[in-house]
Amino acid sequence: VWSFFFKTLGACGGLHKTLGRYSAVMAAPRVGVATFIVREVEGHAEVLVSKRKGSHCSGLWQIPGGHLDYGENWAAAGSRELKEETGLVIDEKDFVFVSATNDVFASEGKHYITIYLAALAPNGAQPELREPNKCEGWEWRRPSEIPHPQFMPEGVAFSDAIHDGVTGLMRQGLGTLARGGDFDIEKKAKLLHLLSS
Repeated sequence: VWSFFFKTLGACGGLHKTLGRYSAVMAAPRVGVATFIVREVEGHAEVLVSKRKGSHCSGLWQIPGGHLDYGENWAAAGSRELKEETGLVIDEKDFVFVSATNDVFASEGKHYITIYLAALAPNGAQPELREPNKCEGWEWRRPSEIPHPQFMPEGVAFSDAIHDGVTGLMRQGLGTLARGGDFDIEKKAKLLHLLSS
């Protein structure tokens, strides 16, 4: 009986004893990568967002992102997910680390570590709706004007995450690179300026 039960759990992973009962939970945390794609409009930053639809977190506002694949670096995951969801192409060397969260959703038996990255949108970039089963469409919004509820850890707003990340980036200095690559210093300076305005 127990061997059948363990096999049936499949991707859910392991067992977690809660109040004397067993419930399926993730065997280990999953890693997600989320991308703040930023463009400049009249000297202000706008971020690419979409309203989720479907069964998971329907109605919440999100930024492009998804799961980190085995062997993939954060920036490669951000670039891949962005292209899959929006059709926009941004080289992985153009992403910078913004923030990370460690979130346990006990009621759902889920544990996620999410890596937040940021990159400048290519000039004139217009996102496409590539996954209509997952979101309603992509919009450009100022961080302070992104509607609620947002797909962020409870009590955290996109604008707060950006602020915290920019503060960290400024502490690191312009020479610090997201993946040790050849990030364009001018792009990073512009990104920092936009996100801090």
